[in-house]
Amino acid sequence: MFKVALLLAVVVAGVSARNLQRIVGGQDAKADEGRYQVSLRTLMNQHFCGGAILTGTWIVTAGHCTLGKKPKEFQAAVGSLSVNGGLSHRVGYVFRHPNFDAHTLTDDIALLKTDTSIIFNDFVQPALLSERFIPEGIEALLTGWGQQVYPGSVSRTLQALPMVTMSNEECIERHSEDIYSPPIRQGNICAIRENAGACMGDSGSPLILGNELVGIVSWGVPCAKNFGDVFTRISSYRSWIIESINGRDE
Repeated sequence: MFKVALLLAVVVAGVSARNLQRIVGGQDAKADEGRYQVSLRTLMNQHFCGGAILTGTWIVTAGHCTLGKKPKEFQAAVGSLSVNGGLSHRVGYVFRHPNFDAHTLTDDIALLKTDTSIIFNDFVQPALLSERFIPEGIEALLTGWGQQVYPGSVSRTLQALPMVTMSNEECIERHSEDIYSPPIRQGNICAIRENAGACMGDSGSPLILGNELVGIVSWGVPCAKNFGDVFTRISSYRSWIIESINGRDE
């Protein structure tokens, strides 16, 4: 019997309560594979979650990554493959989905607005919001600084892992073996790679198809147990994201 885990690194008083490690089975990311990636960090520069760049001031991440986090008390770093590198921007505004449920992980998505503008270049770019329902059998790329083994040692370099999407029906069937698994809904997308996948520290990190953001890491059975990892499906929240950003940029 396995226990479901939120795939974030718990940080208390600036000290990680778990080792921050790599995606299980991943490889060092190429520079252009990390162009959408965000590292969410404490003010003491401790990575705890990932995210994806949407605009010059807006980032999307998992809703559970923002629990206990107040504006001005954490930062978002972009533009580096190093878990400690990049240019940091203080997070000035946190908008978690109003229907987010920390127990069932329903609507596990949040928007962050930075106090300063993110400067785009060849290695820092906004991801396009997916408009389409991604079917099963499609290869997409997961990036993040999560654990390589559970538990394990810190990865200093962003990891990349090609994964294949699966139907929600298959995902539900696989997770039926674990009584702790939250419900899998239409607002989720699942992806799998044999003996590989997301782990602690990957929550909120992007699942990318081309330059299209199709998912952000929500939860999984730790780690790489071939259940399939569960992501928040971006196409299901595209309208909410656009309306929320437009309403707060006016």
